Amino acid sequence: MTDGLDCNLNYYRCDNYSLWNYDLDCGVDQTQYTEVYTSPSETGAMGNVYQSRSWSYISKWIKEPGTMMDIGCGNGGLLFSARNNGWQVQGMELSAAAAKSIKEDTGIDVVVANLLTYEGNDADTYDLVTLRHVLKHLPDSILAMKQVGRLLKPNGYAMLGFPNTASASYLFKHFLKNRGLKNK
Repeated sequence: MTDGLDCNLNYYRCDNYSLWNYDLDCGVDQTQYTEVYTSPSETGAMGNVYQSRSWSYISKWIKEPGTMMDIGCGNGGLLFSARNNGWQVQGMELSAAAAKSIKEDTGIDVVVANLLTYEGNDADTYDLVTLRHVLKHLPDSILAMKQVGRLLKPNGYAMLGFPNTASASYLFKHFLKNRGLKNK
């Protein structure tokens, strides 16, 4: 499958589990996802709608605010919602420019780091760790899950997001996108 804003990223599906993984031959630069910053306060922006849906899901299942780490936090929209609802939040992003934009716009701290090599310290544990649409971009999914586990407090929660590549809407979106029509 091809994906990315310019259809320049290749993915392969695991026959055993139907999960997608990024083809590292395309390079590891994923900055295209954070090149344009949209403030989380812009409620009508499409990316913020997705962040809002994630927050609705979290707040439905976790009633008490706690500490949260959002890995691959993009524009910080999920962190913004969580903080506004009493959570102590921290983000992690590969892009220093994205981290700076989030800090300047929202005041939220974002660690510039790669999850796979992130060491942090023993105090870096959270009640909730989110990893939404990130795992498919990482070359070592097992190491990534170990890192998520290391970041969680005992009895903490992890929220993982994956595209449903078998859904009719996803297939239709990619049909249009692969013909140059989706982003027009």
